[in-house]
Amino acid sequence: MLFSSGLSRYNRDFFSNFTLRILKGIIDIDATMIKALHAGIRSHLTFEYRSAKSKGFQRVFQIDLDYCSVMKATRNSLSNRWFDKMWKSGNNSRKCPILPAYYYTHGWKADGDMVPPFLTMGDYRITGTLYYGKYREQDNNPILRCIVNANLVGK
Repeated sequence: MLFSSGLSRYNRDFFSNFTLRILKGIIDIDATMIKALHAGIRSHLTFEYRSAKSKGFQRVFQIDLDYCSVMKATRNSLSNRWFDKMWKSGNNSRKCPILPAYYYTHGWKADGDMVPPFLTMGDYRITGTLYYGKYREQDNNPILRCIVNANLVGK
């Protein structure tokens, strides 16, 4: 999977800066957190697919995770592989609460074991949202929302 573009929107109550850059398929993130994230923080990931003949994206799957529980887990799920790769590429906190600090992820790319086997070649949009409470797709002020476009070529 080759990342092609991305954007982020962050809540200024939690971050003074959140920068997402994609260059040559590699993601770099720099974030300055100014307010701690405590137990109860949740992560919602949505994978959408667009075929060559279509203009719009169709939802393939979505997953809602307790962020703090994922950080403690040791099982080999897809979400754990994504987070593990992200942790190895930066200085991100591996426990809750996530304290105010400068965090980074540099040189993060999607290796083969990070791609679900049921995904077919084509264009994808991956949306990740951090929030407290109940997930609402139309929430205009989550803690953080990142949208990354990617292309899946031969596996």
